[in-house]
Amino acid sequence: MINEIKNYSTVKMFGIYCLYIIAFMYLQHLFLINDQLYYASLSNQLSYDSIDKMLAFQKKWQWLSYCAIPLLYFFKFLLISCCLLCGSIFFDAKLKFSDAFKISILSDIVFVIPVILKVVWFAFLHKQYTLEDIQHFSPLSVVNFFDPKSVSALWYYPLQSINVFEVLYIFVLGFWIYKFENKNYEKGLRLAVSTYLPGLFIWIVLVMFLTININPKI
Repeated sequence: MINEIKNYSTVKMFGIYCLYIIAFMYLQHLFLINDQLYYASLSNQLSYDSIDKMLAFQKKWQWLSYCAIPLLYFFKFLLISCCLLCGSIFFDAKLKFSDAFKISILSDIVFVIPVILKVVWFAFLHKQYTLEDIQHFSPLSVVNFFDPKSVSALWYYPLQSINVFEVLYIFVLGFWIYKFENKNYEKGLRLAVSTYLPGLFIWIVLVMFLTININPKI
């Protein structure tokens, strides 16, 4: 099976994964985020006419959010692949770009889990919810130890990023590096830790920097 994955088309793998992400995104909007939720959550802040206009605008341009998925994920996998290729130089690994890209895609499946949890949680377990509840839903994340309203916007994303799924992602990344390189798992894990963690740290700092520039009053 591993050899089949290795020989599978990178373009097809990327396309299939993007279709899955779009499907999950569609299901989230279908089951969780409807017009009634917007009216219930925003009626105290906006007039019904304003909400109507906002919903009309969203529905008109919603297709753009689906079209943006392949582009966003391409750049995500591209950056992770570049990190893996740079790290492989120091770990005597012979990763090809196509292999690094496939490893990025296969490992990213971990982040589908919290999306599924969100749909299940709000669709079946916690049916009385608001837009804020959905926005602040971060299962198994450090930010859950704090009151979301008391956390500064500057620190919300860093605290949200420290979660079980990020840790699991590193282990899965190490596993696939090990499978593609035929090295032992320890070396694969060390390569994953030494490349992904610095990249994640730089990304979080960049998000914090952009947050400050967008909202200097934080």
